[in-house]
Amino acid sequence: LYGDGSQTRSFTYVSDTVMGTYLAGTHPAAAGEIFNIGSGIETSVKQLATLICELTGREPDFKIVPFTDEFGPDFQDVPRRVPSIEKAKTLIGFNPEISLEEGLRRTIEWAKTAYESADSFNQRK
Repeated sequence: LYGDGSQTRSFTYVSDTVMGTYLAGTHPAAAGEIFNIGSGIETSVKQLATLICELTGREPDFKIVPFTDEFGPDFQDVPRRVPSIEKAKTLIGFNPEISLEEGLRRTIEWAKTAYESADSFNQRK
């Protein structure tokens, strides 16, 4: 993990992002407006990494890498990136439906299937 893993972000599943973008482009109340599209739920990078380990059956064993070691002494990370989605909820009815855990489950399953398909294809060559 870069930094100490306490930096937070808002992770959004692709179908929720697509729906928010669609609503922002088609809803009559969206004309001329700017919206934040996201989950609105704050998750630390360390929490995310731990959840991925849990869902993939791996033991969390993180190496902490100071930002300065990787990016130099002048690098500054933004400790918190979490959009307010209240305007999108209120004006265009945007409401993300897929939780972080469910989105990760779907993504992990997709990746396994894609990897197995590619591996199977390569073995047939």
